[in-house]
Amino acid sequence: MRHFVSSAFVCCTITLLSACNSVQTRNQNATSLAANSGFDKATYVTHYFSLVAYQKLTSTQATVSIFIEGDGLAWKTKTQISTNPTPRDPVGMRIAFKDTSKNIIYLARPCQFVDIEQEKNCVADYWTSKRASREVIDSYHEALNILRDEHGLNQFRLVGYSGGGTIAAILTAERDDVIDLRTVVGNLDIDKFSEVHQVSALTGSINPANLSDKLLHIPQIHFVADGDMIITSAITDSYVQHIEQTDPELTCINVKTVPDTTHAKNWDTQWRQLSQLIPACR
Repeated sequence: MRHFVSSAFVCCTITLLSACNSVQTRNQNATSLAANSGFDKATYVTHYFSLVAYQKLTSTQATVSIFIEGDGLAWKTKTQISTNPTPRDPVGMRIAFKDTSKNIIYLARPCQFVDIEQEKNCVADYWTSKRASREVIDSYHEALNILRDEHGLNQFRLVGYSGGGTIAAILTAERDDVIDLRTVVGNLDIDKFSEVHQVSALTGSINPANLSDKLLHIPQIHFVADGDMIITSAITDSYVQHIEQTDPELTCINVKTVPDTTHAKNWDTQWRQLSQLIPACR
């Protein structure tokens, strides 16, 4: 007797098998991508989290460009939280590896690319509602302080992709060694994000839009995708409006819409050209 297996069953089976190895595969893909791009892996152990980094450092005399990853696989579905936030497609990493700066460091988000079972603070709150909490921000401060104190790197250019833009903006507001800020489809107003998408507020997270008084004099460029349905124009506009209340001329703010991009597509292929645009105040 011939037995037939439905294509739906096959697809489900393949999906389940892939899921078993997905975290391992994501880690292996990152390692391979880094090796092919000439980046070395490092881990910055902070009080709360171990932050995985891939870096290429060639000069202690130059500034360092810090790239911060997006939220990764924070949610499996709109209602189901992921058990591991390591990104399936690390867009922030791919952008970093296309940069041409003398010193480049890619920083993952907490609990990405690590053994979660060995990390005492890797609970889902830190890739959902508390993704930009004080504990998370302080971990990045510690990592940057290590770079400053141990490697003699004392000027930073911050670049954040998507939710990494939230982190980058907060760090910029709180430090005096960041010379400029760039975000790629960055979430710069988390309250507006929750309003637009009608999702729960990110309670426990810091909103960079509320730090506008500390950001308005920092040279910054915010790259946005035309028609982005995740970081919509309303979210970026809301951040700009916060700045505008104190600086109507928007002296240091530049928002640039980049054609042929989506929230996650084509940023790495365009980054070498975009990276030549250096933030400056008018």
